[in-house]
Amino acid sequence: MRYKLRDLINAGGPTLNSVTLRYNTYMDCIFILLYCGSFVLLAQAFSGIRLFPGIATFLVIVAGVFDYAENYRMLHELSSGLEGLSDSYVKITATVSMVKWLALALVLCLLAVIFYKVSRRGADHSRILKIIGFLFVLSALGIVAGVFRTTLIRWWTLPFSFAFLLSLFLFRPLAHKPVS
Repeated sequence: MRYKLRDLINAGGPTLNSVTLRYNTYMDCIFILLYCGSFVLLAQAFSGIRLFPGIATFLVIVAGVFDYAENYRMLHELSSGLEGLSDSYVKITATVSMVKWLALALVLCLLAVIFYKVSRRGADHSRILKIIGFLFVLSALGIVAGVFRTTLIRWWTLPFSFAFLLSLFLFRPLAHKPVS
């Protein structure tokens, strides 16, 4: 696993790639705050649903904490130049990443349940809520597949992007009235 990281850094020049990876990791730290906030708002958007929003919020925080831990470890790996970096250190980083991704997959599944429950109550736009929930489940399945086969991880973003766009339609910030 250490050699894959070394190959990634050395492809196209180790100095440039190391700087780029470090920059992307710092940018990810900002993104973590944005996605955690967005998921918490989505989980708490509907009133009258017990348990699921709280669990989803907790899991979002878990994903965010593990994402920060992954970034910290990656920055340490990059600053060490990979010299003397043990395989166990890299494996721990990979495990931290896996926990983050699985927590995020669970969040998406819980959001799907929340949206489905609200759609069953006869809420406005119930069909859109069901579609968003279905897209969240597809995204979660993409994450789980990607955890076990890393080349598949990027595919979770496709259904998630559609779900996000539909959510923007549903929760127009200026015209939004609380959905109960």
